[in-house]
Amino acid sequence: MNLPQLFGLKRYALPFVTVAVAVLLAWPLRPLQDISMPLLVLAVLVSAWYGGFGPALMAAVLALLTSDFLFIEPIYSIDMKL
Repeated sequence: MNLPQLFGLKRYALPFVTVAVAVLLAWPLRPLQDISMPLLVLAVLVSAWYGGFGPALMAAVLALLTSDFLFIEPIYSIDMKL
């Protein structure tokens, strides 16, 4: 694997790692949603800073889906109302 391929792999692995770490840190803070949700925003910002637009967009989608599934009522369901 050459260097550009390795850099691309790191760029697109970072959103999964940052969102997973943010969820693990936010999980004990579920009753305090005002404190726990900025951690997911921080995951998107770190992905954007390191990887650029594509990884930031991936982190934003992952953060949206995980926050809707784990933190917003009804919990453990994806019920997006537009």
